[in-house]
Amino acid sequence: MQQQIGATSRIAVAVRAALLALLLLSLSAAPALAGAGDGTASFSSGGSGSGEDWLAKLELWVLISPIVIVALIVTGVVGLVRRRKRRRRAKRVERAAVTVAVADPLFATDAVTAVARALYLEVQAAYDARDDARLAAVLMPQPLAELRARLAELAARGDHHCVTQVVFEGAEYLGLVDREGHDRDEILVRVSAEVHDHIEHADGTISQPGGRSARRYWAREWWTLAKRPDGSGWWVASIERDEQAGHQLLNEPIVTA
Repeated sequence: MQQQIGATSRIAVAVRAALLALLLLSLSAAPALAGAGDGTASFSSGGSGSGEDWLAKLELWVLISPIVIVALIVTGVVGLVRRRKRRRRAKRVERAAVTVAVADPLFATDAVTAVARALYLEVQAAYDARDDARLAAVLMPQPLAELRARLAELAARGDHHCVTQVVFEGAEYLGLVDREGHDRDEILVRVSAEVHDHIEHADGTISQPGGRSARRYWAREWWTLAKRPDGSGWWVASIERDEQAGHQLLNEPIVTA
């Protein structure tokens, strides 16, 4: 599965590189096309000027375009396969949840999607406010330590990572573990959201995280939620990005007591 994820990432990189090459090619070819429309003067210097350059660029485009098309098709097919796999998995989990929820309503699909939304929005708001107490109330030790380290690094530079708007798109219920004892219960959700954010620096300037140009990004993350020790609800056990190990989690068994 890791090899499949790596291959998909390499395909995506190849697609972006090929598209960039096509863009540069089209921009560089534009003056030659415009010159040709002005008559034959641009071809008068020895017969080997911009006309041959344009033909060379056209030949390069003909060579590159099939690669781009194939890469786009492969990427689309991989995405389609993953979406279908998630839908099949979601149906299996929802069927199991119907049975488990009879004894424990916290496993019900509606309850899970609602708590996933609430936890996601709370984590974003607490992170933006740099409120350690709020983060500690919803995060288990591992994700809490990771966010604390990130906030400490930002603070050391005098930076503030501001999350200005979050549009929650949905949560896919993709994993369920119901064992004897509340401390071993877990659920897995894939959350999707549109997040608007920026970095405020100590000197008052603003930039985008990771060198992005846009002030928003689409979050696709896999959240594992664990039952609180007292069995009163869920909190966040781990957070993984879609491109990291998320798809491996689909192979985890669905466990019912």
